[in-house]
Amino acid sequence: MSFEIGRLPFLLLGLLCIPVHAEESASSKLQLIRSGETREWDFFPEGEYDSVYTMDFEVDDDAIPVTLQLSQQQVKQRWNVEINGKNIATLSRNENGMVVYFDLPAEVLKERNRLEIKNGERNPRTGDDILIGRVKFLKQSKADLLNEAKVTITVTDQVSRGKLPARITILNERGELQTVGAESNSTMAVRPGSLYSSTGEATFGLPAGNYKIYAGRGFEYSLDTHDLRVRNGDDVKVSLEIERQVDTSGYVACDTHVHTLTHSGHGDSTIEERMITLAGEGVELPIATDHNVHIDHAPFAAEMNVSQYFTPVVGNEYTTSVGHFNIFPVSVDQKVPDRQLKTWPEIFNEVENKTQAQVVILNHARDLHSRFTPFGPENYLSIVGESLKGWPIGFNAMEVINSGATQTEPLELFHDWMNLLNAGHEITPVGSSDSHDVARHFVGQGRTYIQCADENVGSINIEEAVNAFLRGDVVVSYGLFTTLHIEDFESGDNENKDKIVLAVQVRSPDWIHPAEIKIFANGREVISKEISEIESAEMSEIEANMRFVLPKPTHDVCYVAIATGPGIEEPYWRTALPYQPKTVQSRTWTLGCSGAKWFDANKDGEATCARIYAEEMMKESGGDLNVAMKKLPRYDAAVASHVAHLYLKQGGSVESAEFQTALKSKSPVIQIGFQEYLRAWRESEIARVKQ
Repeated sequence: MSFEIGRLPFLLLGLLCIPVHAEESASSKLQLIRSGETREWDFFPEGEYDSVYTMDFEVDDDAIPVTLQLSQQQVKQRWNVEINGKNIATLSRNENGMVVYFDLPAEVLKERNRLEIKNGERNPRTGDDILIGRVKFLKQSKADLLNEAKVTITVTDQVSRGKLPARITILNERGELQTVGAESNSTMAVRPGSLYSSTGEATFGLPAGNYKIYAGRGFEYSLDTHDLRVRNGDDVKVSLEIERQVDTSGYVACDTHVHTLTHSGHGDSTIEERMITLAGEGVELPIATDHNVHIDHAPFAAEMNVSQYFTPVVGNEYTTSVGHFNIFPVSVDQKVPDRQLKTWPEIFNEVENKTQAQVVILNHARDLHSRFTPFGPENYLSIVGESLKGWPIGFNAMEVINSGATQTEPLELFHDWMNLLNAGHEITPVGSSDSHDVARHFVGQGRTYIQCADENVGSINIEEAVNAFLRGDVVVSYGLFTTLHIEDFESGDNENKDKIVLAVQVRSPDWIHPAEIKIFANGREVISKEISEIESAEMSEIEANMRFVLPKPTHDVCYVAIATGPGIEEPYWRTALPYQPKTVQSRTWTLGCSGAKWFDANKDGEATCARIYAEEMMKESGGDLNVAMKKLPRYDAAVASHVAHLYLKQGGSVESAEFQTALKSKSPVIQIGFQEYLRAWRESEIARVKQ
């Protein structure tokens, strides 16, 4: 059975126990190994497949192999590589296709041998479908094989001509990441097929063969490529040039969620490697957020000679059983908050008392950790931004994009955030990477652009950046940079006096392609268009400018613009499949969000949210829903949902005549608002019963 993953064809084979001689390849195709009961993604076939990859092979005394070579793909969990029951290695945790090499200990080999690759997770919550194949047992040592040719890559800025920290990707002729002959050092962070250079220059070995080399630096820069053919003994030099294509002047690139193996204890990036990857991805304001520890990256940045490329901030992913919270700025001398606390009031008081951190970000609002999902319907009523446990909203920012833990429904967290704004909470939207690795989930792939001085990224004014962040002067990016401005028509323009203009700009490099723009008013979608079909749009390969004319609201409204596009399949910047998927759907995407922009209808200099309007309406009506409904049509569905909630909180019932009348109202504002509220309320009621 053949099928396609990415752009590579594969063949599914049964259990492979055919004796083969060392130096022989069992198959040029890959075999599906399934550790769970059902398929993991829709690109895999359904049905039962072997849970262990098995190959029998024979070894002759005069041809003892010393290296095992194989291809792997879609590896998410721990998979052990065993020879004759002895564990000799683990596969690389990386969903990309790659060719990897392992030393074969002579003491484990016999005349007749068995290779087994099996899932090594102790208590896996989900299955893991992986592809394994193209196995070879080689007499050549790994070091000799990977250094048959010597390659030196230089990456320069196309404008300044100076060398530039960069990410270098090496693919073999099958499109797999190719392991290179190099180890991480003071200027390079190295993984199979992926290499970061802090100096813009990298030297490594390769087996003889044909390759494609990519150079890039975050999403702001172009990609350059080079097709390379090397023979045994070659010493090749390749120069690549990249240019900054996405203009982010006046903003600093911040990743609020950065981990290391050194201090978090999982993932694979040491703190020294992390310094190199930050420089290579153009992250200008990284927040150190290892779990329950305060770490200062500055000494390590100085040690690795990359201090000029970013300004480190000390933070902490305060990890508890009822939520993960990134807090910053903190000091390494301050006490770490108690991770054993069980309620949000205790947690937020602890943060204030021990650290006085100005920023508290709610991470993973829709993910399950320690049997708790912060915004799960059993704990939280999202449509009105309210905890069902009675806990306060003590955070002032929340992740809406986490590129290392993406969602099945890409805009779900954005709706959660907009609902919090409707409830009157000043919450900053956050894009982050949550990267623990060198090259699996790229640091800075999800990021937050903060509007502040960016002339000297090695010495950013942290106080200024934090204040701008808390004001919500941000753009959230996952491959796209989207801005929104609200414009009134000029006074005297009677024809358009009751209209406003929303000016949207979407920027991207020429290798990322925005496809759709959506605009939300108080969390409800008011515009959804394919960018290519907007006739009035001014477009180039790296920028789209659009203007939308809307009726001028009679009350304050919060507008948000979100651009989306297809995900990246290529290994040089692959976008991740969902972290805790709800379905087998394997779609990925790129995205850019403008942040919140308020239209101040009464020009009082304040943003009046849907909750405030609803409270005023219910107070003026004396709690009488029928009276309140007479005023609702001039507002919107967000206000109506809050009226429905306040009605229930004062003792009303969804079965009452008044509520049922609202559900069938001829006013779209009332009907939609009450119906949306009822669906959310029922979902929470059912979830709480199931607890």
